[in-house]
Amino acid sequence: HLDQRSLFEGNSNYGLKRNDARLTINSILSDKFTVTATAAYNGSTTKEHAYWTEWLIEQATRIPVIYPVKDVDGNYTLVSGSNSNPLARLSKGGMRTYKNDGLAGSISAEWSIIKDLKLKGFFGANLSNNNTHEFRRSIDYAPYKGGGDNESSVMDAFDRTLLLNSTLTLNYTKKIADDHSISGLLGISNENSDRRWFQARKIGIPGNEFGVIGNGQITDEKNTFGSGEQWGINSFFARLNYSYKDK
Repeated sequence: HLDQRSLFEGNSNYGLKRNDARLTINSILSDKFTVTATAAYNGSTTKEHAYWTEWLIEQATRIPVIYPVKDVDGNYTLVSGSNSNPLARLSKGGMRTYKNDGLAGSISAEWSIIKDLKLKGFFGANLSNNNTHEFRRSIDYAPYKGGGDNESSVMDAFDRTLLLNSTLTLNYTKKIADDHSISGLLGISNENSDRRWFQARKIGIPGNEFGVIGNGQITDEKNTFGSGEQWGINSFFARLNYSYKDK
């Protein structure tokens, strides 16, 4: 478990939380049959400001230290030539949340059919779900004029990918006398992927509260899209080896 607070000021909820777990099982079911299974999970939640980090850092480094970020009344100032305040964006500009989950697992088995002949099988899966929610609030810089953070918006994004992989092989090895050895392999494998993703963004949240996609007034067509893709590969393979004195 990891719980790390962000170095940015403005919101104590900024930071990263992550959980990881792993399990491995090895089992010898008989003299001829063994099974190995593994499973791993990782999940993380990241909360940060609703802007771009490079914007905030660039703007903060350009403000001379003689200019206050806030005035004596606690209002966020607008330095001459700027239409925003980096601390105001951190404190009042909303939040972006990433929730990512990943699950991976595999199972393999080996069966000694007869002496020198083995059947091996493997199956693996990897599932990832990535979700992003962004609620950017508009910021009122009163009594200062010229603020440019007047637009509120909500964005939701989702990306899911499932990867599957399976292999089955028949392995034969034989040593003849002391100098000769032969080996052969027959196999089949399958790989496939299924991915789906979408993103939706709306502008204009009444009252600057309840940042959910259904409250948006105008759809941002350029940043609203979705699609999916699938692919698969089936393979057949074989190999025959001969060696003399292991050369």
